[in-house]
Amino acid sequence: MTGPETLTLAGVLLLAAAVYLRCLANGFVSDDTVMIVKNRYIGQWSFLWKSLTRDLWWFNSKDLSQGMPTSWYQPVQNLWIGFCYHLFGTNPLGWHLAKIALLLVTVVLVFRVVQLLSGDVSVGLLAALLFALLPVHAEAVVWATDIPEPLSTAFELGAFCLFIQRGKRGWRGLVWPLVLYALAVFTHESAVVFPALIAGYVFILEERQSSAAASAEPGGAVSLRTRVGKSLAWALPFLGVALVYLGVRAVVLGRARLFGLGIQLKHAALVRGKVVPRWTIIHHKVGQILLTLPSMLLWYLKLLVLPWLAGPAHPETFVLVPTLANFYAPLALLLVLAVGGWFSFRSSPHARLYLFCAVWWLVSLGTAPAPAVKLATSLVHDRYDYLASFAFCLLLADVAVRFARGSAMRKRTAIAAVAALAALYAVMLWRVEPVWHDNMTLFSRCVANFPDSAKYRMSLAGALMDRGDFKEAARQAAYASRLKPNNASIHFVLAAIDMHIGQKQAALREFKLYYDKAFKNRGIIVVTPLAASKPKADASAAKPVKPDNSPK
Repeated sequence: MTGPETLTLAGVLLLAAAVYLRCLANGFVSDDTVMIVKNRYIGQWSFLWKSLTRDLWWFNSKDLSQGMPTSWYQPVQNLWIGFCYHLFGTNPLGWHLAKIALLLVTVVLVFRVVQLLSGDVSVGLLAALLFALLPVHAEAVVWATDIPEPLSTAFELGAFCLFIQRGKRGWRGLVWPLVLYALAVFTHESAVVFPALIAGYVFILEERQSSAAASAEPGGAVSLRTRVGKSLAWALPFLGVALVYLGVRAVVLGRARLFGLGIQLKHAALVRGKVVPRWTIIHHKVGQILLTLPSMLLWYLKLLVLPWLAGPAHPETFVLVPTLANFYAPLALLLVLAVGGWFSFRSSPHARLYLFCAVWWLVSLGTAPAPAVKLATSLVHDRYDYLASFAFCLLLADVAVRFARGSAMRKRTAIAAVAALAALYAVMLWRVEPVWHDNMTLFSRCVANFPDSAKYRMSLAGALMDRGDFKEAARQAAYASRLKPNNASIHFVLAAIDMHIGQKQAALREFKLYYDKAFKNRGIIVVTPLAASKPKADASAAKPVKPDNSPK
């Protein structure tokens, strides 16, 4: 890089830091409270090594043997949280500064990887600028405990960068890429698809270059079988690391939760006079996942091209019955875009680079082979687009730079368009950052976007209770109860609110509804030291542990 190019990259980093300065006024929201403020183990150094052998939310239960299990094994996230706590305590400012620093490191990695793939410093600089300012990244940067997506992305880009530069070192050049990839996959489950990115790069770009060089020599050619074989051979070590992760995950979580997507209450047991919940793992059917993919992918594409859609709440319902709106129309639109892109770029000298961008975007969203670990209980979140957005930035930057080099007029047009887009991104990003300022702001926006979501109504009710506004909290919880009449936990919250405001009869009525829906209708198994007859259940003991285990 020349001096001016280095200064340009420094300017991109300074601009990104300046735009994100607004989030320094934000506090802790949602999972931050449970994972940082109320985590009584976080200050203990044993928290670090215990997080390696337990699920993500192991600390969120007074009785660790009875807490609700989760299907999330992300130990590096807890390591980050533990170290940050020892550095910053419960001061949100330090946590936000750490996330901004992580963003800047990722932007530098984006620049370097794009430069290597495109062979052009200008493309790398423009891609870094776009990645630094994309509004869809706000959630991943300004939310203190949203660690997995941005941190695993940094590790994966670092591993990919070193893999490209392994050069003549051959297999010895895989040591550090494999180390970084191991850190990535133990940070977030979605990194299990990274070997597919390696295979795609070798097959589409690296082996294609080798094939072209061999074809230039008399009698030289690289067969398709050879290219496929080399692609699989280079991906195999990374696949081995992914299998090691899945094995450790199975040991820590149990085989039943290896690909479990969620937890629900199955029944309860009365053990020595105490109601103990029994949980079951939720597995979505393959058909539901396949039917949901088109609408989900279309949403992630819209989040990239329509920056004003960035925010904390998006649709999250699996498609059970395909209709024109939820399956056929999204599928048709994706096919039209794919065919249009093919005809637009097939004659371009960078067609294979653009094809690799498409592969990167699809694979990094977990479409195959790991939909089970990517399609969690919430299907669409801005943070899930973090790694995938790298392909969008690379594609847009390369097309813009190639267009600008056509003529002086094109150059001026491209510069004006990029400046306008960067300004739009910066404004949208500046506006969306305060959404994560506090729980009231966050969940009020969620309810405004999706008023018929019982989950967001209950989250807002919790924020209102923390603020002391129990009357409005009761209204939100009652609305959620009408949306989800069979949800027992809503009635429990309503009972607690009624007790707090002195409405004892209403509280008893709500608690009876809670008891009937959560226990009576599900069956109570009685276990006593003498295996005696069934005693009368103590309703006051029927208070299950309800951790906030929303996936990252």
